[in-house]
Amino acid sequence: MESKSLIRIIRAVATHVSKDRTRSHLMCVAVTSDRRIEATDGKRAIRIDTDPPHGLPVGLYNPKRLLALLKNEATITPDAALIDWPTLDCVIPPVENDKRVATLIDPQYLAQAASALFDASGDDNASIRIQPGADEWDAIRLDVKSKLASGIAVIAPRRA
Repeated sequence: MESKSLIRIIRAVATHVSKDRTRSHLMCVAVTSDRRIEATDGKRAIRIDTDPPHGLPVGLYNPKRLLALLKNEATITPDAALIDWPTLDCVIPPVENDKRVATLIDPQYLAQAASALFDASGDDNASIRIQPGADEWDAIRLDVKSKLASGIAVIAPRRA
């Protein structure tokens, strides 16, 4: 895999790394196989499967150090083994066993709608509820409610 693509993937996965120093085992990017890169902060998780194989050795990596090594095309070795890494299989259910409706949406629309609702709520602790439609062609609904405001956004599904 070319380093530009791998750098993009590491940057995306690093957004889910914990910043809490008391959870040091979650302050890293985990390379769990020759095609899988993961991260979690304990509240959210991300898993990226690459094709072709990414070429990184299996292990845990400080994301800033890993990005620097990739940019400088230096030899890459893991910072630690996967010993304390939680398996994400229990939090990310396999799609084939998922009985919920699968709807394709534009990720930029989701990010923009969520950001707009969050900003409009005026509450740094506001949560957004995402509700899928009854079938794959129904719109996805996002709701936010705070002391100051409430709002709804709807995203039409992407036609694949």
